[in-house]
Amino acid sequence: MKIPHCDRVDFPKTVAEHYDNVAALGCLISGSPFPTLHHVHSASMSHHGYHSGMAQRGVSDALVIPIAEHYHTGGNGIDSGYGVHTWEHHFGTQWDFIQQVSDCVGYDLIALHKRWLENPPVKGRRR
Repeated sequence: MKIPHCDRVDFPKTVAEHYDNVAALGCLISGSPFPTLHHVHSASMSHHGYHSGMAQRGVSDALVIPIAEHYHTGGNGIDSGYGVHTWEHHFGTQWDFIQQVSDCVGYDLIALHKRWLENPPVKGRRR
């Protein structure tokens, strides 16, 4: 799925700025303008070497994807009803969504994750 509005932005200076950039894309599945941010974990992320200790918190503040609540914690949710493996089978892999979000926000989320591991970001406040 091609996200309809992929405007380029500067590299974020805070976690809040990054979250705002990602949320502005809307839900990757339904296009809803009011997504929740899912911290990716398990399945395709583990396959690419990105593991988390606490599955519900995800790998990193940098590695988030915007999905509507229904696809996050609702009946078809990655963190509830379906679970990660079934969800990825139905909707696509989190790894692919991370790549798609990177293309749309104008910076590489994997590179941002690595940068923030070395130099933790300021949390900031969301708009």
